[in-house]
Amino acid sequence: MRASGDSADSNATGATVMVGKRLARNFYVAYEQSLSGALGTFQIFYDLTTRLTLRAQIGQQSVIDLIYTVRFDRVGEIFEPPARSRQLQSSPKPP
Repeated sequence: MRASGDSADSNATGATVMVGKRLARNFYVAYEQSLSGALGTFQIFYDLTTRLTLRAQIGQQSVIDLIYTVRFDRVGEIFEPPARSRQLQSSPKPP
């Protein structure tokens, strides 16, 4: 459930419920409905790469977005040298 302060109707709470399903590793569909019953939105997410996602939204407004994601939970992996260079550095020298 999500609550939003932005709403066209000042009397609406802005709370919504979203239900979705991952159909493939890189394909996700979702439907979002306002609890007031006024708005319903269908969304499709397609992962182009690990960082780029294409989102199409159909409802009161139709929108296409390109989303770029940066994850901060794996920062150590970004700054570590590649496995091949680590392997070359640690390999023993022949006698």
